[in-house]
Amino acid sequence: MKASISTSAAVLFLSGCTVSSSAGPAPPLVLESSAQSRMALERGVATLLGRQVMLANDALTEDSTLVIERVAQRDPSGRKIETRVEFGPEIFRLRMQGTQCLLVRQRTQQSVVLDNVRCVPGKK
Repeated sequence: MKASISTSAAVLFLSGCTVSSSAGPAPPLVLESSAQSRMALERGVATLLGRQVMLANDALTEDSTLVIERVAQRDPSGRKIETRVEFGPEIFRLRMQGTQCLLVRQRTQQSVVLDNVRCVPGKK
């Protein structure tokens, strides 16, 4: 009985070590919020989506995930037009490959290199 308790405790201890070591590095963040970095982010999103977007000045500086909601279509009087197909938000994640920042579209896994954007590992 004593051996089975010790074995169980060892298995729990080792599995706890495995979980914490597989967490990996913290997701990166944009180092500095500037007009140049925001324009590079907007170009990256536009390349992946095929349409222009406007981002907040602090996009990807505090979180490595960017969520873009679709704007509801409206009629000339401003009422929302109901459509049969509702698309969910587009989700993008910031990644690092060496020293380069990449923006990855979650749904398709397509990515673009973000020129003139400096990334740093985020806090865990």
